[in-house]
Amino acid sequence: MEQLLSAISPQPTVTTDLYYFIKQFEKNRLFNKIITASHIINEDLDGFCYEKAGPNEYNIFGFPLPGVGFFDTVSILRTRFGSMVELTTFDTSYFDNSGQYFGMFANGRANGYYHHLKEKHIVKCKRVKRVTLYGKTIDCSIHKCLLYGCKIMISVQ
Repeated sequence: MEQLLSAISPQPTVTTDLYYFIKQFEKNRLFNKIITASHIINEDLDGFCYEKAGPNEYNIFGFPLPGVGFFDTVSILRTRFGSMVELTTFDTSYFDNSGQYFGMFANGRANGYYHHLKEKHIVKCKRVKRVTLYGKTIDCSIHKCLLYGCKIMISVQ
């Protein structure tokens, strides 16, 4: 049965190769703490404009990631299962030039729609190969939509 399920929905390959974006992500003090520690404290957010949206949820506004670019918002959610980081920017080059940042050259696929002001906006998605960092699994996907630009979603488990 397990072989049948894996044939129907194959899991992404786990690799130890780090792509440019993930290398820069890992070098950042805050993101490194998200990967290696089990919690975030207020001192980790010193110097950032942020709001605490919930007990384990933060939204950071105007976030520069050296070597990569500037993100309008970064949302961080910590759960007992791991962490989710969502970086949003109007710059779609992360999706359009994913080979440069993530080592992948796929076109992306339609992933759903947003309805806004009676218009339907397509969301395109690319899934980046899974990597391992500090013994944790890092999953990443890149989303592009005319409404918000580009979202890079990173899951740490």
